[in-house]
Amino acid sequence: MYVRLNGHVVSSGPQTTRKRGRPVVERTTVVFIFLVLVFAVLGENDSGARQRAVSANPSTNPQDSASSDDPGARDAARYVVDPDEGIRGRLPFGATPQEAVKTFGTPERRKENTLNNKPALTYAYDKLGLHLRFVEGHLYRIVVSSSQFATPTGLTVGSTFAMVYRAYGKNQFVGNGVFPFEIRKRTEFTGRYYFTKQGRVLQFLAPWPHAGVEEKGSDDRVTLLVFAAAYAP
Repeated sequence: MYVRLNGHVVSSGPQTTRKRGRPVVERTTVVFIFLVLVFAVLGENDSGARQRAVSANPSTNPQDSASSDDPGARDAARYVVDPDEGIRGRLPFGATPQEAVKTFGTPERRKENTLNNKPALTYAYDKLGLHLRFVEGHLYRIVVSSSQFATPTGLTVGSTFAMVYRAYGKNQFVGNGVFPFEIRKRTEFTGRYYFTKQGRVLQFLAPWPHAGVEEKGSDDRVTLLVFAAAYAP
C-alpha cells in the first residue's frame, strides 16, 4: 500500500515485489522465522532429554540426593545396630559373653587381653562380619564388617561417605584406628566419628587414605562400622 506524504510516495507497510502475480516476502524475514522455529524445536528436545536423564538416573534428582535414609539397605540387613542400644532385639550394650554365645553361637575366634588394666575379651564371628569386645564381662564395642548389619538410618558396609554425610551431617571428629584382630592384619582405618547424646560413638571407617573425610563425603565406600562407648572404660 502506498500513500503520498509531502509530495513523495512512500510505503505504509513491508515492501513486496511481484513475480508471476505472487508477492515475495523479503529474504531476511523468511530466514528469521526459520531460525525461530529451529531453536524452538531444539529447545523442546533438549528439555525432554534432560527430563529423561533425571528419570533414568534418580541420583541426579535433588530431592533424592538429599534423602538421608536408605530403607532398602536397612530392610536387606539382618540386624539393626543402634549406636546407643546395641544390636536391636538381639544383644544390647552391657550384655555378657554368655548372652552373645546364646544369641550368635560359638565364635570362630576369641582373644583375651586387657584394656586399661581391665580384663577384656573379643569374640570374632568372621562369617557374619561381627566382632564383639567385652570389658570386665560386659559388651563395650561392636565392630561390623558386613552389610548384614545396618544403622537405624539404613547405612551399612558398602554405603558411600557422601551418604553418611547426608544422614548425619558434618563429622564431629575425624580419627583413625587399627583393628588387627578383627581384620586379621594391621591396617589403619580413618573416617567419620559421630557422638550420640548418651555418650557413645558411631564410626564410619575405610582403609587409609580412602576414607571420604572431605567436607561432604565422597564416593569412597565404608568398609567398617564401629559402635562403642566414647571413652574406654
